Amino acid sequence: NGIGGNAVGGPGGDTGDAGETNLLSMLIASRDPGSDLPALSDEELVDQAVTMYSAGTETTAGAVNWALFLATTHPAVLARLTAEVDSVLGGRTAGWDDLPQLTYTRQVLAEALRMYPPGWFLTRQTEQDAELGPYAIARGTVIAYSPYLISHLPDLYPDPERFDPDRWDAHGGQPQVPVTVFGGGARKCIGDEFSLIEGVLMLSSLLSHWHVDLHRRTLSSPRLPQLTLNPGPMPATLT
Repeated sequence: NGIGGNAVGGPGGDTGDAGETNLLSMLIASRDPGSDLPALSDEELVDQAVTMYSAGTETTAGAVNWALFLATTHPAVLARLTAEVDSVLGGRTAGWDDLPQLTYTRQVLAEALRMYPPGWFLTRQTEQDAELGPYAIARGTVIAYSPYLISHLPDLYPDPERFDPDRWDAHGGQPQVPVTVFGGGARKCIGDEFSLIEGVLMLSSLLSHWHVDLHRRTLSSPRLPQLTLNPGPMPATLT
């Protein structure tokens, strides 16, 4: 659903159709627990919709592109990844029921997130006085940190510059995700698991239908500073 006209509140505006299950309609239909008034103002509805759109497209697309880049530049990984995709999907598009069988695909995506987290620079504000190592941090201080740098610390990830999806081998369980990539606390990314599901389905579906041959000599570096850490142009031949 678009935002405009009567799509969002106001006189004569849409109050949300109980039969609709898209995100915007559910936000419009939400009500304050203490009254029958809308829970969100028009401005808040727009903010929520824009946030979900921007956070759910560029970041996931960037992570999948990094996974494609890393897999195609590591032949052993690509062979194992495509073998899993071919075995599970057999040339079709991935669906929800395929997720438990796409474990190595998720490992590849998790390792791409570690090496190139979309949110490479984040901030948090302290709610009380705290100590960080030898530093005294007063309440209300804004702390800036980089998931990219943390994901490349050798104390956390031995040989951090090596692309190794087996770091996330859960031995039959569900692979975890790199620390700090989705933030933490009350402001932790609300779409963390959703983005992983979306990324696995997207990556496996692409490889199910296409052979990706990157033109490695023409790859460009990421452009910084920008909001997300996405690769530059990635010329490729798809067959």
